[in-house]
Amino acid sequence: MATVRDLESGLEFRVRRHRGDSHADVEPLSAKDTAVLKKIYGGSWSWARRAVVVDFGENRKVAGSMNGMPHGWGDLEQNEFVGHFCIHFKDSRVHTTWRQDPGHQLMVLKSSGALANALVNARPDRLAYWVLAAVHQREKCTLRYATDGLLLAVLMKLIQPIRHLAAINCRTISETEERAVVEASLMIYYYLPDPQKAHPVKIQFELHKNARESQPGWRLSAFQLKGLLTAGSI
Repeated sequence: MATVRDLESGLEFRVRRHRGDSHADVEPLSAKDTAVLKKIYGGSWSWARRAVVVDFGENRKVAGSMNGMPHGWGDLEQNEFVGHFCIHFKDSRVHTTWRQDPGHQLMVLKSSGALANALVNARPDRLAYWVLAAVHQREKCTLRYATDGLLLAVLMKLIQPIRHLAAINCRTISETEERAVVEASLMIYYYLPDPQKAHPVKIQFELHKNARESQPGWRLSAFQLKGLLTAGSI
């Protein structure tokens, strides 16, 4: 058994392990714990990743990331939760593909307090990777820290048409001391007109660095993310 604390809301609930080796498949321990989990997600189940701290007792706490969607099956019958949900930790992988989930790893960085340092020290391709993961998860801390040129509220409105980003792959094409170009290949699902249709997109981002800043990491102009809204082809 463990106690899960949601980083943003501070709400806590208990879980037990159901299955899982590459990450933890867990179940809320009771109906009360299920109610807390649902409250964290605003009253409805969601695949959205959230930063959590998992307390295993005996002063052992681990940074993690959870989703809030019941799926598969579970062992408990009285917890009013049909199935299980997932908690990922550093370097955890998805069962089916054995790949790391960008959104979960981003939330692990956030819950561990290592997010700012990771963004400051990220190479251009990695920073673009984290920004795209943050677009998918609507993770405001990353978008605020790693992008510039647009108010956060404007940026969040800009990316509203995007339902899902998948298969994110970024590579640096060119890099100087203050400029870099990164090419990103990914699959994008939009809410309209068909939320189930995958659009393969290849896009280039120009990143910049200002060595005079107190934390001189790479930055991505947020306006460039507008390019994600036009489905391209690989």
